[in-house]
Amino acid sequence: GAFLPHFNTAEAYCFNGSYASAAAVFAGMEKQQEDWEQADRENFHFYYAWTLHKLGQSEQALAQWQPLLASEDFYKQSAAAWFAGKYHFDKGEKAKAREFFSIAAARPSETKFATMCWDYMGRD
Repeated sequence: GAFLPHFNTAEAYCFNGSYASAAAVFAGMEKQQEDWEQADRENFHFYYAWTLHKLGQSEQALAQWQPLLASEDFYKQSAAAWFAGKYHFDKGEKAKAREFFSIAAARPSETKFATMCWDYMGRD
């Protein structure tokens, strides 16, 4: 039930492009979140969302990005805003996409995700 051994294993799979293996580890960890520190919880959501994104499971990834929209870590928050916004943009839900993009678009020089949010704010 300890966070780090499992997280480190899944993170190593991610870094090596073994996303299916990483997803299996993350899925096994998901029910243990209530025992984790906030920073661990956010790292879990970030890497699990990224893993699901790389596997082409955008809808499942969206559920992992969602908790990061309120993160105090702007990098994680802007990534979540970008991926949530892009998900809705690709579905043709432009107004909903802009709601997510607007979370990070005002600070475009701070992260690459914020820059992408800013860029997409004016797209139709």
